[in-house]
Amino acid sequence: MVQGIIIPASESKAVVCAEFATLEDYQRLVGGWIEAVDIPVLNATMYVNEEGPLRGLPFNRRATFPLWFHVPATRGRARLVDNAVPVGGGETAGNRTDLSTAVSQLLLGHGEHNVSTREPGGTRWRSEPEPHEDYLEAIIWATVLQEYAPGPQVRERPVDDNYEKQRHSAHSGGHRRNASPMSVSTAFSICGAMTVHARRSAGGSRGRSVGSAKSKHARLCG
Repeated sequence: MVQGIIIPASESKAVVCAEFATLEDYQRLVGGWIEAVDIPVLNATMYVNEEGPLRGLPFNRRATFPLWFHVPATRGRARLVDNAVPVGGGETAGNRTDLSTAVSQLLLGHGEHNVSTREPGGTRWRSEPEPHEDYLEAIIWATVLQEYAPGPQVRERPVDDNYEKQRHSAHSGGHRRNASPMSVSTAFSICGAMTVHARRSAGGSRGRSVGSAKSKHARLCG
């Protein structure tokens, strides 16, 4: 079983945590053949529908902007569409690893984040007066700043210091969150039914086989 996240394209649907076991689990959630898009700084790989852009599937803003921010070469070139499934980036003998607890919490939207800038050669970071409601909203705005004001350095940071310390474990993994077993189809249904508060508006390697074949179940994080 590999633990990851489901990021729906529709922002009226919540980002949820789930576990995957087989290639079919990923294909069911993305709606077809899968394509792997790596984000090395997060030690993560996002699985998306390989034919999604050709089929005109809806743009996934919450999945695309973290890719654009952390992998600048993909900006304007890679547009992730429909459901995206991030899992851990390490791969051994064809098996992906769990998405780290720290990165899972970032993508699930736990805690406010600040976006700050620093002039080239400067030492002082200047934060915006108001924090963004979560990591994804902060990353979207940080990416816009990088694109349209390319001079200053841009970064995002959680407002909570304790959260920042926990985040540093992103590259070393962490404890998995417990949950009750649930089928992929049930997880997908719940993913479609859950809603989140309205948000402010502001390529990778290809894969065909991932995970192991121990089970066809997924579960939501507790």
